[in-house]
Amino acid sequence: MVFLNYVAIVAIVLLGSAFLEHQGNNPNHSLWLLGIPGFWISLSLGTAELVSSALLLGSLYCYQQRRFTLTSILLMGGCLTRETLLIMGVAIGVTGLWERLKTKELLTLWSAGLPILLWSVYVEKALGSGLHQAASNNLGFPLGGLLVKISTSISLANFSIEKLYDLYNFSLILLAFSLLLFIHWKTLGNNKIISLCSAVLTTTFACLTPTVLGYYSNPKSVVRISMAETLGVVCPLRGHTTRPI
Repeated sequence: MVFLNYVAIVAIVLLGSAFLEHQGNNPNHSLWLLGIPGFWISLSLGTAELVSSALLLGSLYCYQQRRFTLTSILLMGGCLTRETLLIMGVAIGVTGLWERLKTKELLTLWSAGLPILLWSVYVEKALGSGLHQAASNNLGFPLGGLLVKISTSISLANFSIEKLYDLYNFSLILLAFSLLLFIHWKTLGNNKIISLCSAVLTTTFACLTPTVLGYYSNPKSVVRISMAETLGVVCPLRGHTTRPI
């Protein structure tokens, strides 16, 4: 498991480097990916986070290269590794619509979500729990969960060191997704795929329930924001150096 995680880290850096180079930016900036704490925490927790991040970057790079079949295959694997990657698949599919790809290319991209959807249907029938139930339990009104979480985090009632540390972790998460909003604004029109992925991920975050946000701010679960931080590193912020895709 640890070996697979190390391979995924190497793949993430190499793919990030290729992604940045294609955009006309310094490929060495991909080394900043090694500074994401969640990647190193994940080494001893499981393979899902690192492998899914590697597959996400691989699919983004392949989309840039117009290798849509490989993009779809990598997205399939990513969604099966971590089902939340499905929202990134939706973003990539919408990017294809925005760029007016051919019908065959669009179908290839959108087919990436079929395996995880079929698996979810099977799990729901077998165990009574699937993507539909997960979405209804984890998502609510936009900003509703955030406002509740912020109010409870800054409340002085039941103050403790643990609560202070929870506030620190939650602040890091807010910072990561604030960066995504900035990315969306800076890349709109220059880099459609990064712009839409950032917008979809941020919108999903804004709809999370207080329970889920509390889970995400747990020290061992800060690895969950790796997707947001990965997009932040590979995004070319200087629009004039970006080659449109």
